[in-house]
Amino acid sequence: NDASVLIDTRQSLKLILDVVDIQGRIVGSQELVTQPGSNRVELGVQYLSAGIYSLVVRNEKGIMTRKLIKH
Repeated sequence: NDASVLIDTRQSLKLILDVVDIQGRIVGSQELVTQPGSNRVELGVQYLSAGIYSLVVRNEKGIMTRKLIKH
């Protein structure tokens, strides 16, 4: 199964997306370069056990965290 993430940016950005488990361990990571506008990213999460994770999106300017639930 994949998780689909939509990222809207005004400019091209180099981002790192980390999937973090409840203990704070990074269990998956992906780098990407966005284009201005909407960017759809497919994260392969089939290797994850069911549970709650954090999706951490970061670059040199900041960090954003969202909840990711795997059923």
